[in-house]
Amino acid sequence: MITYLFTVDNVGQGEQIIVQSLCSRIRLKQNDQSVATLQPFVIRIPGATSPAVRHEGGEAVEFLGRFTPNSVLGYIELVNAASVQFAQLEDFPTSTPL
Repeated sequence: MITYLFTVDNVGQGEQIIVQSLCSRIRLKQNDQSVATLQPFVIRIPGATSPAVRHEGGEAVEFLGRFTPNSVLGYIELVNAASVQFAQLEDFPTSTPL
């Protein structure tokens, strides 16, 4: 499993979600899960102008597929004015056939 940390804010079109490794599952979650720091966020897939799907602070989001390094999965941004660190976990779950 690979864990990649990146910062997300609500400025501009959102941060790119860039695949870091060859994997079949990507999970995104706020790195600090303490209640005081949790922020709602939106994800847009595949592009920055795609419809936004809102997620509540503390919610983990999982994507399954065949992902290759350096490809852009989508875009993520916070709903409120803040800056939060996210963890991106990439792996091959044992239940996913290759």
